Amino acid sequence: QSVRHRAVAEAAGVSPSAVAYHFPSRDDLLREALRQAAREEVERLDRAALGLLREAFDTERWIDGLAAGIAEQVRERPVRWLASYELQLASARKPEVRATMVDVREAYLRAFELGFRAAKSRDPELHGRILVDLVTGAVLKQLAYPQEDFEGTLRNLVAETVHALVALA
Repeated sequence: QSVRHRAVAEAAGVSPSAVAYHFPSRDDLLREALRQAAREEVERLDRAALGLLREAFDTERWIDGLAAGIAEQVRERPVRWLASYELQLASARKPEVRATMVDVREAYLRAFELGFRAAKSRDPELHGRILVDLVTGAVLKQLAYPQEDFEGTLRNLVAETVHALVALA
């Protein structure tokens, strides 16, 4: 509710009329902010997935890195994660927003599927989807009811899930 054209203009160092020209309504402003955050998240995830390709894959390092990276982002940038959940909810109500959320989900799926492929999963696509849903729920829970050692908790959840799924191979 606190997002207003004037506040955005002040933060961006431009006139309120310039913001209002490009974003006529508050919804337009919020939607574009969410889309920008989503684009940045897709780029970050794609870089992380490419990083997996460049180094010798180690499942434990992947799990540790995944948990540490997500926990750090939740700690350092909770507003971005909250925006992502807002975008998910908006995509359920507004089809024009859905494509943005699909892009973010697909980026997570690519990154997680690649990790499962390297770990010799029998069904990396399914296992990637399971892990995306697990992480999505864990992060939402952390935002709603913060835990002191979220990284450790997330690492344990991811490790148990990855090891159980890969053991099925």
